[in-house]
Amino acid sequence: MLALTLELEIVRDLAVIMTIASAVTLLFYILRQPIVLGYLLVGILISPYTLPFSFIAQIDILKVFAELGIILLIFAIGIEFPIAKLHKISKASLGIAILEIMLLLIVGYLIGLAFNWSFFDAIFLAAALSISSTAIIIKVLEDYRILNQESSIIILGVSLIEDGIAVIMIASLQSLVTLGVIVPLDLLFSFLKMALFIGGTLLFGSLFIPKLIDRIIQLNKREITIISSLGLCFALSFLASLIGFSLAIGAFLAGVLVAESKSARLLIQSTEPLKEMFAALFFISMGALININLIYPFLLPTILITLASIGAKIFGVAFGVRLFGFKALTSIRAGLGMVARGEFSLIIVNLGQSLNIVSSFLFPLVGLVVTITTLLTPYLIRFGIELKKSHS
Repeated sequence: MLALTLELEIVRDLAVIMTIASAVTLLFYILRQPIVLGYLLVGILISPYTLPFSFIAQIDILKVFAELGIILLIFAIGIEFPIAKLHKISKASLGIAILEIMLLLIVGYLIGLAFNWSFFDAIFLAAALSISSTAIIIKVLEDYRILNQESSIIILGVSLIEDGIAVIMIASLQSLVTLGVIVPLDLLFSFLKMALFIGGTLLFGSLFIPKLIDRIIQLNKREITIISSLGLCFALSFLASLIGFSLAIGAFLAGVLVAESKSARLLIQSTEPLKEMFAALFFISMGALININLIYPFLLPTILITLASIGAKIFGVAFGVRLFGFKALTSIRAGLGMVARGEFSLIIVNLGQSLNIVSSFLFPLVGLVVTITTLLTPYLIRFGIELKKSHS
């Protein structure tokens, strides 16, 4: 058989992925099921773990596309949230995030102790369970067209703050493993760095970015508008990653700055096709990483941990939202909407493995929790939407 070059392998892989994805997502549309689940199923079908052969050759390239999907998805969401709108939820979101993460850390650690796991297994499990997946949650909210609901705005604020806390948490875990203690000055430095980056970007960026975007749009050249806005998006994402934060934070800040321009709506329409394609590749790549062969050995602990983490997340978020004066219905919807675990959960456990401090079973177990919570998220959010107003 003729050996294919890397370029042809990538083209073949994309052809396979898009062909299977189009068939599966069409089926899910006909069945009125969430499209996100269709993407995950496509990933499982093409995964090297599912069949004795692999449909695709370049899994690493798929991961690159997935990162692009996260950036474009979060950038588009940021355009929906100008600074004035963001300011209204910032204080409440910070308080809610801290409250529910503390609860999840306690619950996760106690679960680890109940299974008689080591101290570090319990700590890393707790950290992994405490962080929700911004990308997964936002995609589902967007598919249901409820991004502008009060509960969705709260979810967005809390999940983005969680991303920042996750970065601080990773630094703390590294200190705990290497030094045996958590260094308070390191935590303070990470927090100040995050505050300076976010505050400085919004303060100085808002002085000239919106005007520059409006000037570019006045040229009436769509390609220049798209390239300029995406240039800002990727530049801030790279800068955020360079100083230790997630790509999502930089992409979101870029979107917020663009939202201050008078032509933000035009940019949303222009970048929509790119966002949809790469977002689909993100969810497909998540499905491709799922090793279904590991489900049986870890079935019982996975079910117990998943149920406990879902219950604690719903209660923690709902209680926090209610504590800050929001209606009961809003609180329940926010809690139901933040169940999905995702990329940061896997990053945290992978850190433990790279430091040779956690057991080998922890990564596949957390991977299964991520899978199950992702699969349940569309249905839980739909349940929240259908709750009657009488619950408020």
